[in-house]
This record gives sequence, C-alpha cells and structure tokens, in this order.
Amino acid sequence: MTDQPTSDETTDTTTAEHKPRRWPWIGGIVGAFIVGIIIGAAGASGDTEPTTEPETVTETVEVETPGEVPEEALAELEQRQAELEQRQAELDALTAELEEREAAITATELEIEEGTIPGPGIFLVGEDIEPGTYRIQGDDCYWARLSGLTGDEIIANGFADGPYVLEIPASDVAFETDCTAPWARQ
Repeated sequence: MTDQPTSDETTDTTTAEHKPRRWPWIGGIVGAFIVGIIIGAAGASGDTEPTTEPETVTETVEVETPGEVPEEALAELEQRQAELEQRQAELDALTAELEEREAAITATELEIEEGTIPGPGIFLVGEDIEPGTYRIQGDDCYWARLSGLTGDEIIANGFADGPYVLEIPASDVAFETDCTAPWARQ
C-alpha cells in the first residue's frame, strides 16, 4: 500500500486548510466596538483636556445694539435739546412779563372799580365809595349828596344831563344816584 491518504484523512486535511476562521474577526470587531464606546464616553464626560489653545480674536467690530443712537443723530438731538431750552427760557421770560402786566391790569381794574360808582343805589362815603371828583357821561339821571340816611339830609342834588362833574367831599355821609351809567372818579 502506498502512502496515500485514506479518504477519511483527505477530508479532514482539506476541511482544516480551507475552513475560514471567523472567530478572530468577530472578536476584533467586538473589541473595536467596545473601544469606540469607551473613547466616546470619555469625550462626552469632558474628562479629556483639549490639546490646543483656542484662538484669540483681535479684530474690533462695531455692532449697533438696539437703543444705541448713532453719533449724527445724537448731535441732532443735542441741538434740538438746546433749542428747546432756549425756547423754554424765552417762554419763562414772556410768562414773567405777562404776569407783571396782569398784576398791573388787575391793580388798574381794582382802582377803577374802587373809583367807580357802578349804578343806581345809595353808597356810603368812605366805605362803598371814596371821596373825590366824579364824572358821568349823563343820561338825564338824578343824584344827591346826603348828610345822613333818614331821608331829610340832602346836602345837594340835581340831574345829570350830558357830561357832568360832581365833587363828593369826605364830610358827606352818603351819595344817592339813579343813573344807570357809572360815575368815574377823576
């Protein structure tokens, strides 16, 4: 017999030489997968420090933020503010002048009112009217100077028909008139 392998031996050798080895590949893939998970977990937890320094930006950029006023608009606003302040000063001066005029007019009106016999009635000299010289533009009306208030104390009386001037002395007690036009003190 020759040294030829038997059919049983041939089959075993052929199978052993051509049989693919799968276990090392599977083990390598699983190992790589596990190493990838470990590296990923370490990077996510922040345990590793960066190996390079971050870049420093040296360029200056002007950014307009809401509410920020540009220089030219700010200058215009300042000019308007100055104009408004000037107008306010002018207004204050005019207001002061107007108040002075109003006070003068009020004083003149009061003087006229105090120096006027407004219309018909009996007026006490020294209380209701001041003694002095009075003028009326007459409308044919009656007047009387009185030394008392009982009814028989007429010092002088008359009718004013047209412009009329009358002296009421401080010694008179009262003055009576039925004139609708006012008597104005001179």
